[in-house]
Formats: sequence, C-alpha cells, structure tokens
Amino acid sequence: MLTGSGISTAYHSGAVRARRTLEPLKQKLGDALTVEAIGSGDVQRTVAAVKSRSIGDIIAVVGHSDTVGPIIEGLSGESIGLIGPNEFDKLFVLFIDPTDKATLLRLRYGTAT
Repeated sequence: MLTGSGISTAYHSGAVRARRTLEPLKQKLGDALTVEAIGSGDVQRTVAAVKSRSIGDIIAVVGHSDTVGPIIEGLSGESIGLIGPNEFDKLFVLFIDPTDKATLLRLRYGTAT
C-alpha cells in the first residue's frame, strides 16, 4: 500500500512484529527506504526522530496499541483515544504542513478486529 507513496524513512519499535511489518516494504523499495529501530515504548524518541526530518519527508512509524496514540499526540496534539491490544486494522495518516498544522486521517485495512 505504501510502495508508491514516496516514503523514504520508517521507524519501528524493537519488537520483532513491528520490524516484520516493514519487511515487505523494504524488500520492494530496497535502498530507497531507510528503516530504523527505536526502543520499544520509547514515544519521546520516536516523536523527536520524526520531528528531526525535513519538511516534505514521508515517514512511516510502526508502533503498538499503547504507543501509537501518544506518538500521534506528541506530533500533532490530537488524541486518538485508546487502541485495544487486539486491534490490528487501524492505520493513521498524519499530515503536518510547514506551519505545524496537522491533519489526521483515520483509516482501516484488512479484516476488522
């Protein structure tokens, strides 16, 4: 789904499942995609890493039910509410313009959980 998006960087927690989520994208994009592990549960480091990127960069973050919301809130100030530990069909797309105005899309994919 993200192959044609222009994505150049992806961050994931240290969990094996998070790393594996990005493997198909890395295989398709090869050296065009930089994948970096960030410690599990390290919301502040993830937010700082995303904020350090250039305006216009397209970035993916693969997190967990207890980190996705705080990461989005840290980047945009918007709360998404709780994600259950068995909810795997949510996809959030966050756009941040040069003035730091954020727009959040809440999407679903795959089988509903």
